[in-house]
Amino acid sequence: MSDFCDFCRKLSQELIAAIANNIDLHIEITKDQDFRVTASSCQLCRDISKSRKKLKDGRYKSIESNEFPQTLCIEIPSVEGYPREGRPVKYFTIRNKVGDASWIWLWRRRFAVWADEGSIAATSYSITTRKPILTNNPSEATPLIRGWLHECISEHPECKMTITGNSMPNEGSPVLPTRVLLVSGHLNSNIRLIESAGARGRYCVLSYCWGDTSCHPLQTRMDNLRDHFAGIRFRDMPKTFRDAVMITRSLDIDYLWIDSLCIVQGEGDDWVKESTQMGYYYENATLMIAAAGAKNPAEGCFLVNRPPPTTITAPIVDGENKVIGSFYISLLPDGDSNPCLGPLRDRGWAAQEWYLSRRKLFFMPGGISWSCKKMDRNEFNYDDDTEQTYDHNSWSHFLNMYLRTYLTYPLDRLQAIEGIANSLKSVHDGRYAHGLWEDEMTVDLLLWGALQMRPADEDLREVPSWSWAAIGGPKWWPLYGTDYDYERRQVLHGKINLISTALLRGSGYLRRIRIHQVPIPPCCLDYVGEYKPPWDVHAETEFLNTYDWRVKRYVWAAYDEDDPGDCPGMCIFDRTQFSEVFCWFMASLDRHKSDPCYMVETQQSNTSSPGDASTGLAGPSGAKFKRPNTLCSFQEAESTGKQHECAESFEVARGETTYWALLLHPDSCDTGKLKRVGLGLFYPPAFESDRTTFQEFEIV
Repeated sequence: MSDFCDFCRKLSQELIAAIANNIDLHIEITKDQDFRVTASSCQLCRDISKSRKKLKDGRYKSIESNEFPQTLCIEIPSVEGYPREGRPVKYFTIRNKVGDASWIWLWRRRFAVWADEGSIAATSYSITTRKPILTNNPSEATPLIRGWLHECISEHPECKMTITGNSMPNEGSPVLPTRVLLVSGHLNSNIRLIESAGARGRYCVLSYCWGDTSCHPLQTRMDNLRDHFAGIRFRDMPKTFRDAVMITRSLDIDYLWIDSLCIVQGEGDDWVKESTQMGYYYENATLMIAAAGAKNPAEGCFLVNRPPPTTITAPIVDGENKVIGSFYISLLPDGDSNPCLGPLRDRGWAAQEWYLSRRKLFFMPGGISWSCKKMDRNEFNYDDDTEQTYDHNSWSHFLNMYLRTYLTYPLDRLQAIEGIANSLKSVHDGRYAHGLWEDEMTVDLLLWGALQMRPADEDLREVPSWSWAAIGGPKWWPLYGTDYDYERRQVLHGKINLISTALLRGSGYLRRIRIHQVPIPPCCLDYVGEYKPPWDVHAETEFLNTYDWRVKRYVWAAYDEDDPGDCPGMCIFDRTQFSEVFCWFMASLDRHKSDPCYMVETQQSNTSSPGDASTGLAGPSGAKFKRPNTLCSFQEAESTGKQHECAESFEVARGETTYWALLLHPDSCDTGKLKRVGLGLFYPPAFESDRTTFQEFEIV
């Protein structure tokens, strides 16, 4: 039995009582001494003293002795899913309390609890008998991984279906990829590359970061293809590959697919041909192994930050303070366990791998986790909803996530999701064209904005301007998703037809509008940004999150030649700024009543005193707002630092509705056709003008 100080003995009794009753435990105990003082005689204090304090700059330091006495919080999760009723508790948390805010902590440690089979701790106090993973030895994780895989294969019929909902009749023995690694053999034996020639079998796939050029993985090329067919020495592979081989072998699966070894790299068309098949490879794999926390193949899968494997024996005492049994406590890993926080999630090619794979095994510094269509589990075997996968029900949501990832070669952005497109073709009524679906050609997918201005050499010249893939960098879809109430949105565009994969025929409200030749200065944009509404109710806040004056990502003011004092809209161009554009009004969005710009029309008096509004618009308080007769000089505002003079032109924005539009311009290479050049946010005077008419047009 381990020696415990009075503090830790009290802690263990509180702990065992909470576990026995399966209740949510949150107790606060005052510790009068520094843990490092009692650590010499108490093993639990010794482990707690290894905790670290997180500083504001992200660094850590050890617990300071002058921080005592202090209040500690001890917590056992028993809310829904952590664990479900009847599932044994497997860990608890100790952390310090900061002031009166019990949810704020500077340091914390997690401890696993378990007991021997048949012991009083297991039979009477419901403590699990499953020992936690204490080292990074792959053999320790094997029983857990095998258990997850067996449960999924035997109990999850939905995990035997494709992403389109079709059953997989050959789920247990699909046709193997063109080339695979034959890994069957003893633990550290060599492997070899083989041509499958249509053979069937179970196989795993590896998802990992290639890293920078200094640590790119072992590759198959034309000059070593024959050597790899003869055999690849186990010790010559980077650690991530070796770990993946050992995991595959431990699951009694004979084949493993790794892109750098199974696709011939370098010159030739093998990569082009195989990239179109990747969707099949990932969807039909028995398991995807993801080194989610590793920056390159040298770091390996098993990079969990595990503490030294020490085990503490804690006593169970009865009402007379007599020891009647014991259970075990061990310090658990410290680090992020959510795969979404690892470097692999930022890799563009991994999006396809995660989207299509039916079963995913993730390795992170904070532990191992599993995700399939039925369950998400961490290595403590608790339900762990970590949003590890992409939304299969929303193409726009997927693109939003995918376009925030990094591609070594940005021009690969369409190729990197071609496998997904091939898998989804059966559930769409129309064609797939340049990253969009013909049956979803609506405001939801066509109204996108560029979040960054990327170099022109990242443009895909063969891609039409209406596709998000035409220019590089991340995008956002302002009117799609949960940020806006669909009851407040009205679609304005008419019928949209895909004439060819490069030509779109649209119809809707169109008008020509002029653009000021000097961008709106930051002082005016800051003025607009001074409204501080909730994030999801202010159209200007959403629109202006894309501009960055420092990198010349400007916002331009539209103006009406009949009333140049108005600023009826703002424009952000994809690349080139034009002095005159066509606005294709795609949708209107009613302002939320909590929006500071929300206004309703009111009756005006025949007479007005100086300073009264001439617009007839008033807020809930009835206050009127001034609109200038002329637009101030943008150059003057920028050079003199005069604040808000030109920004007064934005008072016309106050109203009940905003209008979102694509900016179009005549194509210089195709007479009669238009091309997309940007995105605009407009106000009622722009849309309600006599110049706005319903037209048909074609966009290239």
